[in-house]
Amino acid sequence: MAALLAMADILESLELYKESKEAMRESQVIGKRAQIENNTSSLHLHQRRAASTKEAMDARRELDDHTSTLHEES
Repeated sequence: MAALLAMADILESLELYKESKEAMRESQVIGKRAQIENNTSSLHLHQRRAASTKEAMDARRELDDHTSTLHEES
């Protein structure tokens, strides 16, 4: 009798394990889909463009600062 109860517990544990693995797989798929949607959202694209513009402006400012010092030295 104890062996049958132990087997039933093992089968229930295996069933729960399978269900949890399936739930994890589904959550990974949902997470990947959300990440793709987020990367292509208009807000994300706007943020990337703004960051790129800021980098370009900073680089231009550094170049202008450097160029003005070159003219001052000549």
